[in-house]
Amino acid sequence: MNKSIEMSDPLLAKSLGEEESAAKDESAASESVPAVKTLSITELTRIIQSGRPEDIKRLDPHSLPRYIPMEVIQKAPESCKNIIEDLIFEASMENVDAQNELSDTFGQGVHAILTETQKEGDSAALKQFKKDVKKLADLFNENKSKPTKRNLAAFDQLNKQLRSRYADLQMEFVHLSTLSELAEGKQYNADIQHKHLLDDAILVLNRKMQSIQHVTDIYMYVTMVAVAKEMEYTQICIKAQDELSQRVMGQVEKERFKLEDLVSNVITRYTKKTEIESLKYNITQRLEKCKMYEVILDEDDLVRWLDTIVEASLSKFVSNKAKKSLTSAKHSLYALLQRYCELQEESAEQVAANPFIQVDPKEAIHYLIKSEEFILMYFREKRAELSMWVGSAADLRLKGLKGLERGLLRELRKNYKLH
Repeated sequence: MNKSIEMSDPLLAKSLGEEESAAKDESAASESVPAVKTLSITELTRIIQSGRPEDIKRLDPHSLPRYIPMEVIQKAPESCKNIIEDLIFEASMENVDAQNELSDTFGQGVHAILTETQKEGDSAALKQFKKDVKKLADLFNENKSKPTKRNLAAFDQLNKQLRSRYADLQMEFVHLSTLSELAEGKQYNADIQHKHLLDDAILVLNRKMQSIQHVTDIYMYVTMVAVAKEMEYTQICIKAQDELSQRVMGQVEKERFKLEDLVSNVITRYTKKTEIESLKYNITQRLEKCKMYEVILDEDDLVRWLDTIVEASLSKFVSNKAKKSLTSAKHSLYALLQRYCELQEESAEQVAANPFIQVDPKEAIHYLIKSEEFILMYFREKRAELSMWVGSAADLRLKGLKGLERGLLRELRKNYKLH
């Protein structure tokens, strides 16, 4: 898959390459203790399969990997099984004693830290998310080179699934961040006999957080570019609709002037009844035609676009590596938010321009959602979501959201003045 990515999107290829490289190195990087070299699973398996009990007996319990798959023990020669099981039990008991000592000193929070770091590799949710993001990247590149209805539908369906699971990964990141901050707050006590357990825990937690951050950065890059294309296409459709509406409304204005002349004249008001009815009908039909070709801006789409741009802006990776694309996407979003408000005004003006429709023009013109109100409501709800976040992760996200809100409102006001 990476070959096709490299051809179409070097940034995406590089990012996915880094993800694969990090996954290969994770096992080796996670096995480091200060006093004794930790054996890898491969090294331990080789020693066990050699079938020499004396070699296994010489192993230091501290040299065993943090996690040993059951099949390693099950496939061990019969002469070695009891020895390796005793060795693992001894290492486990020493680890439990160390954890209990730390828990007695610092409370159950430390127990939660050590329990989390004993979980091998990525969580099941993260593993599946990584697989699906690679599929999404593949579809993204296929659609760039040769778009088909089938690929576009598959991309949209998979992206929808990932979008719903993205929030779950954010919560996993917050959980790990909380544990990491707790561990960092405890590790500086110089009297802790097993301080290295906390040092190791911080490394493991940070590595898990980096793994989540990296794959969510890739996901946000792909979705940001896809959303930018979607908004660009919507703008093209709106421009075409505006040109059609201008022509039709020009004809409506001519017919309205003619109609007013006929109705205002006492004589023609009665002698030209047929022509008057025909003009009324033509005006109504033309306004209906404008409505039929109107590009509908759905509020759900606006929220989805805004959400994607906000999350992409909060990602340092996307902000730094795809600055030009993100800036262009923001401008499209500003224009569409402004258009969302204008469409309501235009719709009301069209109703008001038709004197024969049985709707109060004042009531039609009265609309509630303005672009600024839309933005303010969105960020209010976004900040409310932060109630689930804690620590520095919450502070950084809140600061980022405030900056984005101010910037978005400033650009909207600037655009409004230009119109």
